Amino acid sequence: MAARGFFGVDAVAWDRVCALGNLNAAIAYLTLVRGSDASGRRTRWSKTSLKTYVGMSLSRGERAIEMLIDAKIIARLSPSKNSRSQLYELLPGSSRPDGEDVERIWLPNSLIHGAGREKPALVRLRERRDFPALQLFIAVYRELDLPGYGGVSWAKISEEIQLDRLGSRGPATAFSITRRDRWVGTLPLAFARPFSDPDNGRFDEKSFFEALFWLRRDGLVEVIPHVVEDEAEDGEIVLPFAPFGGGAVEEREIAEIIHDAAFDLLAPELRKKVEDNDLTLVAFPTRYANAVVRGVFRPRHLASTARTMEWRDGLREKRDSLLALSHCY
Repeated sequence: MAARGFFGVDAVAWDRVCALGNLNAAIAYLTLVRGSDASGRRTRWSKTSLKTYVGMSLSRGERAIEMLIDAKIIARLSPSKNSRSQLYELLPGSSRPDGEDVERIWLPNSLIHGAGREKPALVRLRERRDFPALQLFIAVYRELDLPGYGGVSWAKISEEIQLDRLGSRGPATAFSITRRDRWVGTLPLAFARPFSDPDNGRFDEKSFFEALFWLRRDGLVEVIPHVVEDEAEDGEIVLPFAPFGGGAVEEREIAEIIHDAAFDLLAPELRKKVEDNDLTLVAFPTRYANAVVRGVFRPRHLASTARTMEWRDGLREKRDSLLALSHCY
């Protein structure tokens, strides 16, 4: 199933795994799914694979697998746990026949194998021993909508980025932007659940942001600015751009194009202010009267699904159109 460079996790089964409340069982489940066959239903990966790929000892790996079996999340198809070759069935999280309409969370293989010289994400999360952070990390993939929002919907969670008008010329307006480290949004259930008390539902905001900032600081998630028509979820993306690093190469190129375009709109005294204060600029058509800038959450490593390819195609089209129109600013 993972031959394409990514694999799909049954979202309902994953919820059942999380309900066990055990970090090792959760990491074991994700690893076994990564090793599944073309059907996505069977895997020969075992405790040995857990030791090889995520650094879990054989004894702890065996206990984690047995926990998944006892919870009827997976089933052993080999004769016994002592069989030389193990075979497990990944049981469906719901009763839908033949996996029909199963919600899947698409994850890149790099979570387990690493990217380049990076330590794999699951190894870092296992070493940190932070189960809520792991759940939050997977929830970012679950909530991902790259073509629609460039990541997780800004209405659900995003960084509020200050937009200060500097000047206009013709049909375009130039602004400076400032990061505020202030977060806005309704927060999806998948994000809030790991940090909520199961008895009274009280949300532990401090623990949530500690996990969020660690994921960001450790390079597992990133926040990319987007100019959007308005802060509502049904507003369209005007410009995706990455002036602070990270993001796709097209987003970094767009950031350079619109910074230069904004600079060209300004009077000489404002240009000096920009240079003296090293301001980050953005320009967009004045007709977007209610536009805001939101820092959109997304994982740094993405599964190369058709939706991801659609998003990358859209970025290239946006970059190319800006290059063609840049003389109009």
